[in-house]
Parts: sequence; C-alpha cells; structure tokens
Amino acid sequence: MKASKCATKEAAFHDDVVSQGGRAENRYYAYESMTDVLACQDRFLGDISGKSVLDFGCGTGWLTIDLLKKGAEVFSIDISGKSIERTIERVKQFDLGDMHQAAVMDCLSLDFADNTFDVIAGNGILHHLPDIDLAIQEIKRVLKPNGYAVFYEPLGHNPLINLYRRLTPSSRTDDEHPLKAKE
Repeated sequence: MKASKCATKEAAFHDDVVSQGGRAENRYYAYESMTDVLACQDRFLGDISGKSVLDFGCGTGWLTIDLLKKGAEVFSIDISGKSIERTIERVKQFDLGDMHQAAVMDCLSLDFADNTFDVIAGNGILHHLPDIDLAIQEIKRVLKPNGYAVFYEPLGHNPLINLYRRLTPSSRTDDEHPLKAKE
C-alpha cells in the first residue's frame, strides 16, 4: 500500500496512541460506553445478519465487534497497523474470528474490487480524511448495487465540541477536522 503524506502522519499518530494504551478520553469511546451511539447506528444499519460489511477506519475494533455480534461478515480496515493488531486481538477475545478479516489500508485508496460490500459503516473516520469526496467515490465504488453506508461523525457546528477540541489539541492530528454542513 502506498500511503499519502497525510495518511502516513495519521498512521504514525494512531499507532502511537494505541501503543500507549490509548488517550485519557478513550473512556468515552470504550465499547461498553457506546450504547447510545450503537443504538442510533443500529436504527440506520438495520438487519445486517449475513451481509458483507466493511468497517471503514476500524480503530481498535469496537464497531467491528458490534457488527460481528449482529451476524455480519466483517472486513476491518485502518491506516494504523497497531489499530488493526488491536482489532484482531479483540475479535479473538470475543471469539468472533470466523467471519472476520482485517488489513492495513488507506480509506482513500481501497484495495477491493468494485461492488464488494453490502454495507459500509464507519464511526468517527471521515473527519480524519483530507479528501472526503475521494473517500465517497471509493465508498460508492466498493458498495454493491442497493448497498448503503452508515457513518457517525462529529460535526463542527457544536460550540461545546469546538471548545473541547481547542482545549485538547494533542488528542488529534492537524489534518483532523469536524465536518461542516457542506461536507
């Protein structure tokens, strides 16, 4: 995989975060504390049992675990090798490996054939990407006809989130930005 300069920076940042056991705010993003997010996402995902699902930017795998528990066949990708390692470990811990594959991959250059997935799901990934339009083109390309994508993203219009971001600049890379309405 040939990664862009931005992707290389993101990979190094997230490899470092995962190697150090995560950030302090990860307590808000742990699988066990994501019930509201998962419930909201479930409404949009619908019944995914038996469907091929791409976890687009899997991080440490909490969404992968949820998708596998719902009976999906899941392929997890992330730019961070450490995140992929952690996802694979978690899948093994939950004994869900039969329907799972994972790879280090740049979300802007997917190494899949056209029309591969029934569903693409992502949680907090698009706002990390320097070219959302390119990401959407790749998502469309690998979705099967009648496939769909579900993403849960931070929005840049919330003053409290913007304050939090200003107070915690070391918690993200320079390229990360909450999404605006036009995006």
